Amino acid sequence: MTVFNYKKPKKQVAIVVPLGTRPELTAEEKISLQQLQRHLGSYDKYMVAPKSLEFHYPDFEIKRFAHRFFGSVQAHLKMILSAEFYKAFEDYEYILIYHLDALVFSDQLEYWCNQ
Repeated sequence: MTVFNYKKPKKQVAIVVPLGTRPELTAEEKISLQQLQRHLGSYDKYMVAPKSLEFHYPDFEIKRFAHRFFGSVQAHLKMILSAEFYKAFEDYEYILIYHLDALVFSDQLEYWCNQ
C-alpha cells in the first residue's frame, strides 16, 4: 500500500493590512492605501479587522478576528503574536504586515522574499 502525503504548495507572499476599530480611514491612511495599491497591487491582499466592523475595500479579502485584538497597541501585539493570526495565512510562505502609517514607493517584495 502506498500513502501519499500531499501538501498544497504555498503561495509566496500576501500583504496583510491591520485595521483599527473605526469604520472610516483618515486622509493619511487613504494615501497609504493608494500607495499600496499602486506599487503592490498585484499581490494577494487582506484587511484584518474586528468581527464587528462593517466595511468593504475593493481588491482586498477580509480576515476577521475577535474584537479583543483591536483598539490598542497591546491588543494588536497580542494578535500578531498569536498562532490564530498566522494560521489564517498558512497558505503563504511569507506575509508583509502593512500598517497604514507607512508608505511604499516601489515593489521589491518578491526580491526580498527570495533572499
